[in-house]
Amino acid sequence: MPIQVKARTLKTLRKPYTVQFDVRKKTYADRDGAFVLAVLLDTKSGSIEKGWLVSMSELPGVANTKQDKYAMVPNSQDSSNDRYTPYRCKNMGVVVERLITYLDGPPR
Repeated sequence: MPIQVKARTLKTLRKPYTVQFDVRKKTYADRDGAFVLAVLLDTKSGSIEKGWLVSMSELPGVANTKQDKYAMVPNSQDSSNDRYTPYRCKNMGVVVERLITYLDGPPR
């Protein structure tokens, strides 16, 4: 299962509370079962605060399309209700659960 991982930190937690993750079109591959996992890292500990798991097939419809990349710009607040909310994972356990659900799903 190909997973492209993107990681960022927020230096200051202030409005608009968004963080940008870029997937270059040169590295983008719309293959069945491929995902991008964007993770927000804690600046002090380096631990993962939360993540967004998006299938590569959905990425062009969810991200902002630029000339050479797809830009995901989710709001990092748990209370946000943006277009990335369905993909938000409050911790890595949720990421694992979603991947297991995908793998246990109907044959592709």
